[in-house]
Amino acid sequence: MIGAVTTTTNPLCTSSEIFKQVKAFHAELIITLSQYLDKLRDTTDQNIPKIGQDFTVITVDEPPLNCLQITLLSKANENSLPENSIDPDDLVALPFSSGITGLPKGVVLTHKSLITSVAQQVNGENPNLYLKQQDVVLCVFASVPHIFINSVLLCSLRVGAGVLLMHKFEIGVWLELIQQRKVSVVAVVSPLVLELAKNPMVAKFDLGSIRMVLSGAVPLGKKLEEALQSTVPQAILGQVNH
Repeated sequence: MIGAVTTTTNPLCTSSEIFKQVKAFHAELIITLSQYLDKLRDTTDQNIPKIGQDFTVITVDEPPLNCLQITLLSKANENSLPENSIDPDDLVALPFSSGITGLPKGVVLTHKSLITSVAQQVNGENPNLYLKQQDVVLCVFASVPHIFINSVLLCSLRVGAGVLLMHKFEIGVWLELIQQRKVSVVAVVSPLVLELAKNPMVAKFDLGSIRMVLSGAVPLGKKLEEALQSTVPQAILGQVNH
């Protein structure tokens, strides 16, 4: 553990919204897809941080000019990493709110608070999330990244479940992944629940592997819940609100 602090942002955000977060967070390293790099190259404002000067960019696909490829991380020498003493109250993540009730705000999460949150959700005899080691969990990461990192990614890793991440939603690819990978837990937001419940493409795929649908962000209406239950009657619907 090197003591780094992380944050996430939605790739659908504008360049100015992303840079507000970059500047507030004093980001030194950004990991993204090359298709979103234009949002990090705003040259109209001289006060905007610059790629290669103020921060480094790593892409998970082929890196453009002045960017690095994520495979460099796997080639690093772990023995050369600096030793750091991590205090439970040290900052580990700074997710930003979506700005529904005003401007986006950074939320301080410490090592202790994040570990406690994960333990509350999946540990013990009566956890909030009934995730299992044999589960395959699918989520669209761009929807609500801070919720999915906590309630999906970290909780799934805690129980040893497999995780499939989609960087954007495409109904055909999404349904095909569920069928091919025998996805047992689907993590979604309400617009995706609507697609699962009412899109005619759903009838073309075998979704019998789904045992639980986790819906985050806003609560679902009764009619939408009923429509979902008619599509995947074997699945349990769970609400995840942070």
